[in-house]
Amino acid sequence: MPVEGSPVDSGSFTYFGFYYLSTNFLQASGNAGGAVIVSVLRQGAVLIPCLYLMERLFGFRGIAAAYTISDVLSAAAAAAVCIWQYHMLKSKFFVPETGERKEDGYGIKSGAADYAGNCYKE
Repeated sequence: MPVEGSPVDSGSFTYFGFYYLSTNFLQASGNAGGAVIVSVLRQGAVLIPCLYLMERLFGFRGIAAAYTISDVLSAAAAAAVCIWQYHMLKSKFFVPETGERKEDGYGIKSGAADYAGNCYKE
């Protein structure tokens, strides 16, 4: 439970969970670079400037609010990267006009399950 008068509430835990879910999605889909960028966002690239700014504007309460703001901004950035990754995967495995699976050079329809076996094709 939040402290009375504190701008921090338990609602940021929802964003925190989505943030980690998106990091795991990016890692599992093979986008290590995107996963690293999303991982650095929350505790570095977004939190540190938020701490300085919110402390200047609101004092101690601003420091507490900076964590919630950084969670929300990081989750929004993670959502954008995940949507981009989803569209990249979709265009790699499916024909855009028909929605059917693409075929590789061996006549096998590609999908997430056989991607690892087809990625070393010459």
